[in-house]
Amino acid sequence: MTSPPTKVDGNVLLEMFRRYLRDHNLPVTQQREAVAGAVFFAEAHVSVGDIEHALEGRGATAEGAAAGAEVQAA
Repeated sequence: MTSPPTKVDGNVLLEMFRRYLRDHNLPVTQQREAVAGAVFFAEAHVSVGDIEHALEGRGATAEGAAAGAEVQAA
């Protein structure tokens, strides 16, 4: 029998994500933080639909996050 995975603090993960972005000279944007927060603070496995729903609840959209990522990639 396997034990459940250890719960990791979402704030710790979010700070690690910010550090990763800065270390790789990538901007820390509101869109990236919103998507990361939707994943890091979820109570269970999340789908893309779950992330979209969480972003809508915060006044953000997945399209806005994706558009921000496309601008950064260009």
